Amino acid sequence: MDQRQKDLIETYHLGGILKIEATTMPADLSRWVMQIYDPDSECIVVPGRGEIPVTAESVHHTLGLRNSGEEVFYGWDAEAISFINSRFGFQNGCTPEITTVCTMIKEMNGRADDNFMRAWLIVVVCTFMCPTTSLHVSARCYPIVADLKKVKRLNFCAFIANQIKASLGGSNKKKDVKCCVHHMVVSSTC
Repeated sequence: MDQRQKDLIETYHLGGILKIEATTMPADLSRWVMQIYDPDSECIVVPGRGEIPVTAESVHHTLGLRNSGEEVFYGWDAEAISFINSRFGFQNGCTPEITTVCTMIKEMNGRADDNFMRAWLIVVVCTFMCPTTSLHVSARCYPIVADLKKVKRLNFCAFIANQIKASLGGSNKKKDVKCCVHHMVVSSTC
């Protein structure tokens, strides 16, 4: 990404994501952190050491994202899906692979406009904030990116914390990880 694109991302209060330098996470550490997360207390409970909160405030502290504003809607919205499909030429009923969207961003050659921001945010939501278990993006993120004016007002910290709790709570606790494990690993090592 060039500086104009980074500056655009900063205007949306998402610059903290640009500061992440890690490209991989130790699998054993990730699994361990997920196993000791307690959704009832919203904490990583380290035996013999205490608790580490996994809340909107901790996400704000770790990632520097906005921790106030409107709730992030992550779900099915026919109008948003139609808009994004039309905007990017995606086929109805079939979401593109994440690598396809990454290639689109690369082919923008440094362009810093609404299309770049939407494509970048699709990748960030589907690979970092609320990763899919598929190679394809999730159309559930389209309502987030369809209205860019609203993005600046969204509470991404609460969204990430809520996704962690939803993904790691209940009987499906360790089988289906659709949450920001990065935040949990960083929190546990600080």
